[in-house]
Amino acid sequence: MDWQRIPYIGGILLLSLLLLFKWNEFKAEQQVLATANNSSQVTVSADADKSANPSFVPEVTTSSASDLPSLPTNNSASNDTPSIAEKSLATNSQLIKVTTDTLGIVIDLNGGDIVQAVLLQKKVKLHGDEGFTILDLTQNTTYIAQSGLIGLNGTDTSEGRPLFTSAQTTYRLEEGQDTLSVNLSFNKDGINITKQYVFSRNDYVIGLHYLVQNQTDSIWKANLYGQIKRDSHEPPAAADSGLGMSHYLGAAITNIEDKYQKVSFKDLSKEAMDFSIQGGWVAMVQHYFTSAW
Repeated sequence: MDWQRIPYIGGILLLSLLLLFKWNEFKAEQQVLATANNSSQVTVSADADKSANPSFVPEVTTSSASDLPSLPTNNSASNDTPSIAEKSLATNSQLIKVTTDTLGIVIDLNGGDIVQAVLLQKKVKLHGDEGFTILDLTQNTTYIAQSGLIGLNGTDTSEGRPLFTSAQTTYRLEEGQDTLSVNLSFNKDGINITKQYVFSRNDYVIGLHYLVQNQTDSIWKANLYGQIKRDSHEPPAAADSGLGMSHYLGAAITNIEDKYQKVSFKDLSKEAMDFSIQGGWVAMVQHYFTSAW
């Protein structure tokens, strides 16, 4: 009877659909692997600092001071979400490396920004050793986490950003150690500033603290800002998704009404968008991974 053929036809269609999904996953995996091996200027792996030369300071395209957010005229704390900035010109930078059980991080001492983040436990390839790179700064792409101090006595101005110093060029979260603090130092006119990153075991959240020691008789005032700088390039897996699902790529912010508001690159390219929200977060979303302040 004809109805007996229906299960066979359904099985063939289901098998064809599964094969199509597997093919799309394979293409995406190969594209990610090829890009990871080709584009990055600075690299961190799980054992990056075992044989590292402490004097090694690679060159990296870094950020400029022209894209810093501005404070309101009354110098009160700003809750505005900074707009996506254009990529800046290349300069010589000093980099330090931080390795934990979950993260491989590169910090640029010029400004103290995170210019590369590798998710060490999220492998690029099944049964592979290479972690997935989410934040990165190359000749062709920009995706970094920038932060600093602006305002009356801020260190980040239109004239430039602070050049921090570090006691070490490499840091590692050792066995039996639950947290790791990385202190960047900057001193000027009797003000000692420590930009401190705190990393925790089995965690992808990075703590940021500013410790300010005012040794003068004057009042010191500044505001902390954090922004995600990313251009509109598509991650390799999303760019080669074939007939698979189309993943959202773009910014997202806290919305008072629904707690989640998408802000596409297309919208941002048309005009600068400012938001004033008490608390909350600002994020970049791409192909299963999210970075957020």
